[in-house]
Amino acid sequence: MSDVVNYPKHYEDIAATITIQPHELLKDFDFYLGNCFKYLFRYKNKGNPKQDLEKAQWYLNHFLYYATKKQYKNYKHILSDRNLIFVAFCDNPAVDFLEIWDLCLSPKKNLKTLNLWIKNRINDYI
Repeated sequence: MSDVVNYPKHYEDIAATITIQPHELLKDFDFYLGNCFKYLFRYKNKGNPKQDLEKAQWYLNHFLYYATKKQYKNYKHILSDRNLIFVAFCDNPAVDFLEIWDLCLSPKKNLKTLNLWIKNRINDYI
């Protein structure tokens, strides 16, 4: 019997290519952005990719609407090449949404680009 609490099946592809779990990165995120990334990490493996992408977009839209300058300043360090956990995710082919991430840009610009990427992926499932 597998341990679905500590090692959920929908994160196996990610775990097979990197040795850290998504929660190690997400622990530093707020509720909205953490949930957005959670759904993006698993959207291909959970069974309903369109729904997971829609949920990710919903949470990202709320973050973009409510985020403060202080939050963006904090994320500048979390979502950067100085955070080795984040860099590991960026280099992981199983996490395809980070292909658009530019570590030289601000988190706000990257999150807006990510929002467009999610919209395009949702349209792929229509």
